[in-house]
Amino acid sequence: MGNIIPQPSRLVGWLFALAALIASGHAPAFAQHNTDLGDPAASAAAILVKEIARDEEILSAPMNMARLRQTREKLGRDLPEKQKVIAGLKDMGASGSLAEALKVLEETYAAEKMVFDDIRISDPAQIRAARALREGLPRKKEALRAL
Repeated sequence: MGNIIPQPSRLVGWLFALAALIASGHAPAFAQHNTDLGDPAASAAAILVKEIARDEEILSAPMNMARLRQTREKLGRDLPEKQKVIAGLKDMGASGSLAEALKVLEETYAAEKMVFDDIRISDPAQIRAARALREGLPRKKEALRAL
């Protein structure tokens, strides 16, 4: 039997199109992955877009030891940037939909930090990592829609 390749969701297709726009330099301001906090909504949206794409890519295949290691590497690269945006949004006093996005960012940061800090590669650790990413994904999408 041949390999069955899963079809990407609409959001993944949208994210690929957005990535092509970013590469060509014609992307909308919120998608420039610019987290300098000039615009807090743009910073939060950039982080959410990047993390939604990352989480969907990770969850597209079963979690195993190698995938868990790759996930931890990706989280290790993304967590400092996310922490900087969260701190900046707190300092600016986010309100409205931005406050909701801040709450989602804080909650998912805690879950991702737990996955990153857990050094075990056992089956329960793999299950916890997949569950943490799977549970945070709908909240990230909702926060992005609200921005």
